[in-house]
Amino acid sequence: MENFLIKRKVFGSISELSIDHEQYKTILNAINIEKEAFFLEQKYDFIVENYAEFEDELLKVGVRDLIFSSQNRTWYNINRALFDRRIMNLLTTFKTYEDTYPQHLNRIFGKDLIQLNSAKAKFSSEYDSRLGYKTMCKLRNYIQHEGLPVHGSYYHSQWLAAGEERKGINRNTVDPFLRPEELRSGGFNRTVLQELEKAGEKIDLKMLVRDFMEGLSIGHVFLRSLLTQNLIDANKILKDVLSLYGNNFPEEKSLIGLAIIHATSDGDVKETFFNTSSENHRVYLENKNRELVNLSKQYVSSEVVNN
Repeated sequence: MENFLIKRKVFGSISELSIDHEQYKTILNAINIEKEAFFLEQKYDFIVENYAEFEDELLKVGVRDLIFSSQNRTWYNINRALFDRRIMNLLTTFKTYEDTYPQHLNRIFGKDLIQLNSAKAKFSSEYDSRLGYKTMCKLRNYIQHEGLPVHGSYYHSQWLAAGEERKGINRNTVDPFLRPEELRSGGFNRTVLQELEKAGEKIDLKMLVRDFMEGLSIGHVFLRSLLTQNLIDANKILKDVLSLYGNNFPEEKSLIGLAIIHATSDGDVKETFFNTSSENHRVYLENKNRELVNLSKQYVSSEVVNN
């Protein structure tokens, strides 16, 4: 004998609604779709936040280099280690995302591999067309087994003469770089290394990281589009269930702790809770992390602009 119920698992609540096995499976599937989609958005957000921290550190270090004089070698080494750490954090969270997004899609779509193959093809296309994307992927493997991503940093100070409006302006930048020569002795991917060597002896890591983030963003936004209809359907199912329960038990002033329950005659009980807050947060993250368009062509400045 099996029982399928909708019930609040909180002290004092005795309201329960019986459902059949098919209803239970439909509701459970809808809950799981929203959960897996939330995990995808949260992991992608970790990547974007780590990228933002990398850019933040460049600005902070640049300001301190501008304001404070007599910086010594230790100060520069500390900054280099800081840039290493930010890039390693970025690539570690990316690796988590890269390794697990197929599992999340499989849990949503089951044995239907069309969407998963489409997502893989999109990410592969971005990889093939972007030096920054393929470099960051291979650099992640390199730093796990061998070296560090930052091989040095330039601290530039340049007076700008072009254009009357910008004449007399001094621009200061911090430019961590990668040196392809340092990758030759290890196990770094040879095909990508050859492309890097053609790009120069020292390559600005900002350019590579931003190109990587653009490509990853395009891939993730495409992945989102694959989930759109499933999320719409799941959201409708769960809203209808919440309304049904609320209409049947108006004395329940809150739906906190609401769960679907599968109970068997031998005492086994499986409880799966509704989690509207995670779905709301998923929507927030989706609105927060829009596609990063032309990221490599933009920069932030504290320059005074005469309007």
